[in-house]
Amino acid sequence: MLKIGILGGGQLGRMLLQAAANYTVKTYVLENDDECPAAHLCHHFTKGDIKDFDAVYNFGRGLDAITIEIENVVLCICYYNQFAGTETHKDLLPAVHKVSEGGYDGKGVQLIKSKGDFSKGFDAPAVLEKMVNIHKEIALMVAIDNSGYGSLPAGGNAV
Repeated sequence: MLKIGILGGGQLGRMLLQAAANYTVKTYVLENDDECPAAHLCHHFTKGDIKDFDAVYNFGRGLDAITIEIENVVLCICYYNQFAGTETHKDLLPAVHKVSEGGYDGKGVQLIKSKGDFSKGFDAPAVLEKMVNIHKEIALMVAIDNSGYGSLPAGGNAV
């Protein structure tokens, strides 16, 4: 059974746990508030600060995957030696390595197709996402002024 961790235990975490109940996964939540909406729906609750690197790192050890239910979490660092020393990479590859800050339109983004590509990333705080096949990426710019919403036409990015 896969062990899935969730950083944050608010209403989105609760909804995620309700959806996860349809699958054979064991759920883990890390949240500072032990009375948060998700606390009583997960299999394992850990009280801890999602902004504390050590708390997040220790929470994630032994889990198969971690997701984030709130933006306000610690910037996690993927270490080359720790990742390369596990069998986890077999399930994640191919993947996209995206730096946590300062990346845009390909800057700070590396494709990790095999273990041999590990040297392309893991040098800065980052997110590692499993690569998925998409047909088109769409971007939309929305702005708010005194009269309400306005948006520019949606643009598609080449994939």
